[in-house]
Amino acid sequence: MKQQKIEGIALISENGTFSFNSGLPADEPVLEFDLKACRGSINFKKNACVDFVPSASPAFIPPAMDLLLREGGMTLKRTSRNYIVTMKFPIIESSDETKQRHSDEWKKVMAQIKRDRETIKEIF
Repeated sequence: MKQQKIEGIALISENGTFSFNSGLPADEPVLEFDLKACRGSINFKKNACVDFVPSASPAFIPPAMDLLLREGGMTLKRTSRNYIVTMKFPIIESSDETKQRHSDEWKKVMAQIKRDRETIKEIF
C-alpha cells in the first residue's frame, strides 16, 4: 500500500468538521495514486493528531431461498420477501391441455403457499 506525506493546514471544528488544505494549486498533481471518496471513521486526539480509517466495502448477500415444492415441471421457492413459481409446459400440447395443467398446478402452488404462510404465522 502506497503512502504519501503531505504538509499543509488542517482545520478542525468543535462539531467534528475537518478539512485539510495542502496549499498547492488545484491543477498541480500531488498524489501519485488515485484516491476516491470513501466512508469511514475519523478519530481526533487532543494534540490535533487525526486518524481516518476507511470502512470496509459492504458485502451484498443475496436473499436466502428455500425450496418449498418441486413436482414435475413446477417449482415453488420462497425468499425473504417473495414466492417464486416456475412452471414448465411442453411445446407440443393443445391450448386446453396447457390451461388445465396450469390450473391444476396453480392450485397445488396456492395450497403450499397457504400452508407455508400458516407456519410463518405460528413462528411469529
